[in-house]
Amino acid sequence: CCAVVVTEGDYVLTLDDLREFLHARGVAKHTWPERIEHLDELPMSAQGKVRRRELREMIDAGAH
Repeated sequence: CCAVVVTEGDYVLTLDDLREFLHARGVAKHTWPERIEHLDELPMSAQGKVRRRELREMIDAGAH
């Protein structure tokens, strides 16, 4: 899964666009994401790092 933060007016990234990008850069196909989740924001810690556990929970719950 690839989590993408989208703000109003931004280009909305599609899975096909991402796959083209990864293919052009020679990234191995087995590492490509199977889906994209568009979010309003990423859960961040006070140190400015992404809270991956919270991110997983958000995606599992379907909260965008």
